[in-house]
Amino acid sequence: MYTVEMEEEDCIITTLDDTGEHQDVELMFDSDGDVWIRQFDEDSDAYDLVCMSHNQFLDILSAYNSSTGAYYREGTRKTAHG
Repeated sequence: MYTVEMEEEDCIITTLDDTGEHQDVELMFDSDGDVWIRQFDEDSDAYDLVCMSHNQFLDILSAYNSSTGAYYREGTRKTAHG
């Protein structure tokens, strides 16, 4: 299950683990173009936080369906290098 919410100019996507084994994961797209991923860690009682550029996030999405290799993403085209 996931939710999509808007807070002012930021978009927040939250995915919930249907099994209850893992904490919720939030993707936050801020108005500056950064993408934040956070997940609460019960052991440290704090959020694990990752910040990346919008292009890095698009690289991750492209990589999900890619074979082994090194790629430059140009628009929606992927170029293999190796």
